[in-house]
Amino acid sequence: MKTVNLREVRVRLPFGSLVKISEKLGLSLTVVSGVFRGKYPGYKNSVLEIALEMINAKQESEKDIIEKAEKLGVANGEFSIPYQRKKKRIVEKKVRYSDLFKMNEGEMENYLRKVNSKLREDDFSGMFTSAETAYRRFLYELCKEQNIKVLTIEALEKMNRQGLNRTMKEFNPDYDPESIPNDPEGEQDLREILMDRYSYEE
Repeated sequence: MKTVNLREVRVRLPFGSLVKISEKLGLSLTVVSGVFRGKYPGYKNSVLEIALEMINAKQESEKDIIEKAEKLGVANGEFSIPYQRKKKRIVEKKVRYSDLFKMNEGEMENYLRKVNSKLREDDFSGMFTSAETAYRRFLYELCKEQNIKVLTIEALEKMNRQGLNRTMKEFNPDYDPESIPNDPEGEQDLREILMDRYSYEE
């Protein structure tokens, strides 16, 4: 019998979805977050129903954008909608892991040429590997090659709330610290979101 991969669902949710789900269902953020950790089975179906609708809506939106881009003749190798990585011009400075995470395809191709790297995202794709897992492995290998510090689960476990907020802001400039409760459970939720979305462990 097939089951829902709760971790994969959470990772693929757009940023801020947990808050929206909690508001729609009238549940606390702690309960909604706990569902994705296997807790609160009584709320599982209602939470997952909305979560899957959000993921589907995101995919449909991306398809619509690509179709419009094709009609305008701008849908080529330079156009993509990666996992919430916003366009960011990389200036002459030390590139961080978070900078790599936010690059679009064109910026990544330029960076790879600039540092003479032979690594490519396709090298890590496989039948049993999700696109996001493959991309994280690609970034991990690129960071090893270029001696860039990667965000690890161990590092996140040692961070206090201030450090977690600062780290989330690096990856998502639109992050609002007040969107997650400022208590021990909220801190753990934030830590797990960072682990799910941005960390990599070999």
